[in-house]
Amino acid sequence: MLAFLFALAITIPHTDATVGYAAIDLKSGRRISSNGNERFPMASVFKFPVALVALQRVDAGELKLDDAITIQPSQFSRGHSPLRDSAMGKPVSVTIRRLIELMVSESDNTAVDYFIRRFGGAAITSRIRALGGAGVRIDRPENDIAEAIQKHGIPAYIRDPRDTATPDGMASLLSAFARHKDGLSPASHDLLLQFMTNSHNPVRIGSSLPTGAVVTHKTGTMPGVFNDVGIITSADGKHHIAIAIFTKKASEQDEKLALRVVGQIAREVFDAFAPQQQMSIEQELHSSTPNMAAISVSNMRSKSSGTSISPFKKPSRFGFFGESRAETFTSGLPAFAMMKDSPFAARSTTFDSWVSSWANFRHSLSATAGSPPPAGPARFFPSERMPPPSTVTRAGRRRRFPLM
Repeated sequence: MLAFLFALAITIPHTDATVGYAAIDLKSGRRISSNGNERFPMASVFKFPVALVALQRVDAGELKLDDAITIQPSQFSRGHSPLRDSAMGKPVSVTIRRLIELMVSESDNTAVDYFIRRFGGAAITSRIRALGGAGVRIDRPENDIAEAIQKHGIPAYIRDPRDTATPDGMASLLSAFARHKDGLSPASHDLLLQFMTNSHNPVRIGSSLPTGAVVTHKTGTMPGVFNDVGIITSADGKHHIAIAIFTKKASEQDEKLALRVVGQIAREVFDAFAPQQQMSIEQELHSSTPNMAAISVSNMRSKSSGTSISPFKKPSRFGFFGESRAETFTSGLPAFAMMKDSPFAARSTTFDSWVSSWANFRHSLSATAGSPPPAGPARFFPSERMPPPSTVTRAGRRRRFPLM
């Protein structure tokens, strides 16, 4: 009954797309759901459960992260695939670890198709449902889905029960992942967590969240489909919310409207589950003391470029804010987080303590933080092997399918 009352409180912009969402407050267990049992095409959202199963196979000894795999040109998938684009039509050798990273952080279609063909959709689905992901099913590689859309059209794709999930099922799977009940070793759990937090996926759930909130997520985009699922962590690290938002329509969606829908749902869910956190954030923003939470949100999200930047970002020789950068990153974690006295020096592998340690450490610096960042959106320069995030996310541009 409580979940029903919360669901009534959520309002979204008017849209002719069918919208379904489910959210779980990981501390209290409260749920919000609308169309929670309806099936929605996942699009590239399914790369999250595929990565989870791939890492289970690593833990079982069936694969090793440093195993080198050769991908032939005949195995390249259509749509978004940095791996294929970098191969220039030639065979390419890549490790299992890198394939998983490409699949999750870059939404690479060639990478996910390799794992689906190797494991089989039925086997992946069985393992996911064993973790509580009822309603989540994986059947075909991205390449086959794209061919089906091209042959039969968007309405047939929207009606097809294959490669779909219910919002309730996906939120439950995200909850199991966040609670470390995902069947993964601590090292594999942390690796997937890092890949999803480092994601170059478009900013959707995080587009309207308050300052300092961190989103660990995976997006999904196909003709008629605009999705995002993940875990929201408040700036103080005390609130964690598993959330799945799906939309579908039998024709192309207005992506600007779809973004408003996803962003508003995520914001209202956050406000319902963490109202006190929202008040404290607004108070911090109006205080005169430089605050690392305000700095970190500039690092994590530049609305003008559509770039999502997390506190676990890859190393950059340029850093943030040009010469007056506030933070320098290394090995996927802030450099200062690796200091001897940092809570990260002996961090726990649980999701809650990881993000809480980061938040507590960040706030401990607020009293001694240097000058605040300059006005305007943050400037971010990723490592040399990556194109700029604005190019990776392709925000605001017409995109080929299937994408992310």
